[in-house]
Amino acid sequence: MVVERMAYIGRPKKDRCHVLVVAAVMLLRAFTDASMMRAQQALSVGASHGFLTPEHFQQIFTAHGAIMIFFVAMDSCSASSTSLSRCR
Repeated sequence: MVVERMAYIGRPKKDRCHVLVVAAVMLLRAFTDASMMRAQQALSVGASHGFLTPEHFQQIFTAHGAIMIFFVAMDSCSASSTSLSRCR
């Protein structure tokens, strides 16, 4: 019973900070993915095929898009909207 009550106790400031930390870590991961994609495009000129296989490039591209939308943009928006609603 105590555990169930603790699950519903909200700490908005701490939760907002945790969400922003996750968004920052995922932004770093997305930056790494973007750097790999740009390096692949820069190195694949002429007869060279770069350092990634086409399948691996597609996986990185898809993961980069999903991370940017679901973990960076949505977390940043939800954390900022929580902070705006708490100011009133």
